[in-house]
Amino acid sequence: MSLPQGTPPATDVTPDRGTSIREAARWLTTAFAAVGTVLVAGLQLGSLGGLGTEEPWRLPLALGAVFVALLGTGWMIVRAAHVLITPDLTWTDLFVNHEIPAIRRRGSAQPLLSAGRSHLSYDALLHLLKEASSTEAVPFEGTAAIRRKLESARARAAHTPTDTEAQERVAALEHAVTLCLTRANAWQSQQLYRALIRTLLRTGVLTAACLVVYAWAANPPPEQSPQVKQPVPVKVHLRATADKLPGTALGKQCHRRTITGVAVGGRLDEPVVAVPATEDCAAARFTVTPELGVAVPATKP
Repeated sequence: MSLPQGTPPATDVTPDRGTSIREAARWLTTAFAAVGTVLVAGLQLGSLGGLGTEEPWRLPLALGAVFVALLGTGWMIVRAAHVLITPDLTWTDLFVNHEIPAIRRRGSAQPLLSAGRSHLSYDALLHLLKEASSTEAVPFEGTAAIRRKLESARARAAHTPTDTEAQERVAALEHAVTLCLTRANAWQSQQLYRALIRTLLRTGVLTAACLVVYAWAANPPPEQSPQVKQPVPVKVHLRATADKLPGTALGKQCHRRTITGVAVGGRLDEPVVAVPATEDCAAARFTVTPELGVAVPATKP
């Protein structure tokens, strides 16, 4: 609906918040898509080929986490696109989607609750338009009421083209209609943006949880060396210097030698070894740490 010449545009009175909200949604979409791309690109999917041997459930869990993370990112982009491409409200939209349901809700309400209350109070948008225009020349009384007034004013202006008052009345009503539509579209964009933020938070938490699950499933703990459950003959190749041997009771003369003994505890990579006395080494029981040397089973355990 166009305004007559000389009528100030509605955006001079009520800023078009819908445009700024759509710009924010566009920025959020771009940022979320970029973050999702970086995170997915950083996933080392090639390492998944080594899963499934010892713990076969890790592979489907990791793949499922990646799939859900991608699905959440895609859903977020779809929701943001919905904010960007939602068409502006028209006067018919206000009447069909807001005023008619408000009239029905008022009719179904309890008589004591609905007595003296306008049907506009049964719809958040209509109530907002009513409150926002309460101090203006043409207060909002409903879409049907303003439409009837506008049609009547236009008919009067058409019959009396020289009637300045009739022309001003038409201009005022058209200006009121444009103001209402501007406010209604700003309200719609705000509602869509709030829904987008809620979706962003939920999807972000879900995506982060999926990435944590993927990182845990794709990186199993390193396999530990088996425990020594029975005595195992070993050869201990000592590589420690003499100053590190006193703690083992082997004696300083026993450094950098290969001695035989029996693993009686610990793990095979760091067994507790008992060695008999030799010409240069005293009998001792000690743990073969990487600093001291390495124990090699003399026979297969």
